[in-house]
Amino acid sequence: MSFAAQVQCEDGTYYDIEGEGGNIHCYRITYGPREGLGEAFKTVPDALAAIQIHAGSNVDWDSYSLHRGDDDEYWDDDEED
Repeated sequence: MSFAAQVQCEDGTYYDIEGEGGNIHCYRITYGPREGLGEAFKTVPDALAAIQIHAGSNVDWDSYSLHRGDDDEYWDDDEED
């Protein structure tokens, strides 16, 4: 499954998150071409952690918005309740 989502950091920067074929790629949205993080991730939480490092700002978790597709397979299922 593929998906596209967007998230905002507390400093106001936005990132596109795109998953396809088991890999997730992240791009900082700018006025020019998008700026990729340069690596692929396997889970949404890993991608969000990398975004926080790249942005130097915390992700606003409430801003995560799924725009297209289904991201269920990209969330880590290993956590115990």
